[in-house]
Parts: sequence; C-alpha cells; structure tokens
Amino acid sequence: MRWDVHTDYVADLACDGAGRTLLSSSGDCSLCAYDLRTGGGPSTKGARPSYRRSDDLEDELLSLAVIKDGKKVVCGTAEGALAVFHWDDWDDAADVYAGHPKSIDCLLPLDDDTVLTGSGDGLLRVVQIHPNKLLGVVGDHGGFPLEAMRFGPAGRNLVGTVCHDEVVRLWDVSVLVDDGDDDEDDDEDDDEEDEEEGVGAGASSLPVRAHRGAAAEDDSEDSDDIDKSADSDDSGPPPKKRKGKNTPHRIQTENEKFFQDL
Repeated sequence: MRWDVHTDYVADLACDGAGRTLLSSSGDCSLCAYDLRTGGGPSTKGARPSYRRSDDLEDELLSLAVIKDGKKVVCGTAEGALAVFHWDDWDDAADVYAGHPKSIDCLLPLDDDTVLTGSGDGLLRVVQIHPNKLLGVVGDHGGFPLEAMRFGPAGRNLVGTVCHDEVVRLWDVSVLVDDGDDDEDDDEDDDEEDEEEGVGAGASSLPVRAHRGAAAEDDSEDSDDIDKSADSDDSGPPPKKRKGKNTPHRIQTENEKFFQDL
C-alpha cells in the first residue's frame, strides 16, 4: 500500500479512532486524508477515491491531531497558527487561530477540547480549541525547538518531551487532565455523604418525635387537671350573698326625719 501524493516532505501522521482514515500533513502546505479500506494508488473510475487532498494553505503544516471526538482535525503551521478542519471536509481549513510567535512543531491532544503545543520558541503550551483560547504554559526548554512529545505509560498525568538538546524531560500535567474515574469517585463520595446525612437525620428525628409526644401528654394532663378543678368548683353549692353588703344606702327626706322624731 502506497500513496505518492505530496510534493514536499511529510511532517506528521495521525489516524481516526476507527482506524479507517490516515491523515498526513506536509511541507507542501496541504493535508491529505487516505481511506485505508480502499488501498493505495490511484482510484479506478467510478470507485470511491482512496485519498483526498486539501487546497494549498500557503503555510507549511508541521503537525496534526484529531480532536472533538473525531469531528475536527487541528494542524500546526510554520507561521505559528493552528488550522482547524471539519472532518470529511478537507478542501480548506474552517478556522485559523494565530497566537504562537514561532512554528508549532508538535501537537498532543489532552482531551476533546484541549491540546498541548510544542513550539519553535521552546515553550510547551496548553491551548483550547473552539472556543480558541491560550490557557497557559506548561514548561520551557531553554529556547530549543520542541521535536516531539508523548504521554507516559501510566495514564496521561506525565508528558515526555524532546528538543534540540540532549535532555529528555517529563512534565506533570495531571492538573490539566479530565479524569472521568476521579469524577465517578467524587460522585460516589458525595452519595455516601448524602446517605450518612440521611441516616443521621432519621436517627435524630425519632427522639424528637418522642419528646414531642411526651410534651403533648404532659400538656393534656395539665389541661385535664384544670378542667377537673373547674368542674369541681361548678358542682359545689353556690356562695351565699351577704345581706346589706351590696344594698345601696337610701337618703331620708326632711318629712320622714320629722315624723321619725315624733
């Protein structure tokens, strides 16, 4: 299987998740997509084309990566821009994001939205794609251009890089990696905490209810005592009225006083 498509050096390769399409970026300023199911060589008449090539982007494509769950392809250029292609639309870049002062020689996807970029100025950067945003700098290689970078053997917490010196460097990028396992563990911890809080609330609610019941019984007993005392007072003989106690005093007239004296 062989394709003789590019007119200049091939800078980088990448493949889709299903292993059906191979991508190549080249110094001839183009991107090529090869259908691995059809085989190499020229396409026969009426058959599915074995490859598709983009238009001339007028900038060398030095690196590439597949992102957005296989829906986008991002390419690093010699002028320091990121050219973004829609999958299966290889004619021209849909978006170009400039921002690096020198060439982008290597790319490494962190997740579907974020890539690490290795630049000719020696800086290892973190860049978000759609929306396009420079998130920060991971490390510096003393001004030497980066040549390649790979994840470590155990997950994506470590990234190894090489540049134009004699040193192999490892960078801790665990803070940048979106680990689904950690999220699941956090969710499980939250569920356990909620369950513990629910058990505690149920345990504390029982004595509260008992206390309220006892208080209600005490209140009912007090009210019964009051009612009994009221009933006992009502059942006894009525109090006797004292004569003359409340009778108003009558004032005698002058005639009554005269006849009383006789």
